[in-house]
Amino acid sequence: MAGIRGGKARYDAAMPVEKPAHTVTLTKPFYMGKYHVTQEQYQQVIGSNPSHFKGKDNPVENVSWDEAQAFCKKLSEFSRQAVRLPTGHYRPFGGLLKFYCRRAA
Repeated sequence: MAGIRGGKARYDAAMPVEKPAHTVTLTKPFYMGKYHVTQEQYQQVIGSNPSHFKGKDNPVENVSWDEAQAFCKKLSEFSRQAVRLPTGHYRPFGGLLKFYCRRAA
């Protein structure tokens, strides 16, 4: 897990729909996973492995947004900690993820 500090940072938009560049404020720190969820981890939580390219240490793939949400919900129940996907942005895994990673450095 990577700790993401709260604070302000300039978000330089890469896509036309994300422009203009703007300042983003994180009001409180949080943690974000550093690595992809492996097939072994996914299978331990969900009980199945939907991946085409099998390998316990490979990232899980062929998972829909709803299935990823279900994984987060079950993992939250097992760990008794809130687990969710990054949200609140047009492209949650694009520029916002890069922003989070910069804040973790």
